Amino acid sequence: MSPIRPKAFVHVVYRTRRFEQMLRWYETVFDARIQYQNPALAFLTYDDEHHRVVFAKPPGFEATVEYLRQLWRRRYRLADVA
Repeated sequence: MSPIRPKAFVHVVYRTRRFEQMLRWYETVFDARIQYQNPALAFLTYDDEHHRVVFAKPPGFEATVEYLRQLWRRRYRLADVA
């Protein structure tokens, strides 16, 4: 079986209790722009794609002690999987 190699990185989603701090860090380090934001969700990009990084702060998540930051999802574009 041949390996499946991503054609491109699409986006990553993090759940975080440090929502505002994470937004500021990505804006500073990656020169990311916030495309959309509400109190629980923010979409950022650093290129011409509509979003590359998403931060989510689901209701009640700040009360959990398991993680300060949690990788929730990542997406890649594939050329072919056949």
